[in-house]
Amino acid sequence: MIRAAGIIALQVNSQGQLDILTINSRKYGWCLPFGKVEENESTADAALRETWEETGLVFDKQSLWLAHVEYGNEALYCYATVEPPVGTIERTSDEALEIKWMPVYEFLLICSFREFNFKAVISAVSWHQ
Repeated sequence: MIRAAGIIALQVNSQGQLDILTINSRKYGWCLPFGKVEENESTADAALRETWEETGLVFDKQSLWLAHVEYGNEALYCYATVEPPVGTIERTSDEALEIKWMPVYEFLLICSFREFNFKAVISAVSWHQ
């Protein structure tokens, strides 16, 4: 079974709205930073690594909580954080056409993998509230 992991990074913007860190993936469209778990790697470490590889941002492992897990052909582990990242957004690979913080409601309207993202993001936002 393939295992994948990613991070739902949330922050409150200057208008008081909740923003989420997103990438416009060349392959998948708008989605969360996500990728495969490597052999002998924890799902949390994979989520942190994939997020750094795709966005250039570093998050503290201690700030993560497991917001959503889904099983099917793949095991998908979605961690969440509200802690500010270290670093600045930068495209570190050709996978991402664009990386940005956007309002959660906007992301849910345009995201790929809508059913999974909706469940994962709503779970993370519920914990945040």
